Amino acid sequence: MTKSTGLSSIASGRSDIHQIDPKLLKVRTNWNSRDFNLTENKEHVEFLAGSIAKVGIKQPLTVIWENGQAWIIDGECRWRAAMLAIEHGAPLKTVPCKAAERYANEADQLFTQWLANTGKQFNAIETARHFKRLLDMGWQQTDIADKAGKTQGWVSQILSVLNAPVPVQTMIANGEVSSTLAMQVVREEGTDAEKVLKEGLENAKKEGKSK
Repeated sequence: MTKSTGLSSIASGRSDIHQIDPKLLKVRTNWNSRDFNLTENKEHVEFLAGSIAKVGIKQPLTVIWENGQAWIIDGECRWRAAMLAIEHGAPLKTVPCKAAERYANEADQLFTQWLANTGKQFNAIETARHFKRLLDMGWQQTDIADKAGKTQGWVSQILSVLNAPVPVQTMIANGEVSSTLAMQVVREEGTDAEKVLKEGLENAKKEGKSK
């Protein structure tokens, strides 16, 4: 047996990185809570594509081997960007991938998608929808709070945006208003919340502000 050297000599277990053709990776329908129809997310993928074309992917995607195929658990933005870079002519043959935790259940894998999101963070609506999916899987708000290192009140506040009128949710998703302010106006103005927020946004734009 060859004696381990360097970092391997002090590491516990193994964490192999596999180079895989991105065309072979699979994406679960509706697995990612990110809304790729949003302009900001499209621009994020385009930005990543330009970077990946030049320097490749530095942060490995997390995948799980299931039914003879590799499914992306975390890193869909990077995968989409890699595919876009290839479409634009980048000579990208493979992307770095690491295996998901062997004994993690589906809810754990889903939560990791949010927790590992160190590139572009989910917006408030995406986070709320993500947490709602965890609740539907049997988690409690206290479970999310404990694993996220947040208070239950914070989790409850995030989830509350799903009760806002759809137009208000759209304003939050587009970054035109903060979730905190939006929910305050919803509580105070009720059905007039959309009108009040739009008027406030118009006034802000007149002052040269974006929100």
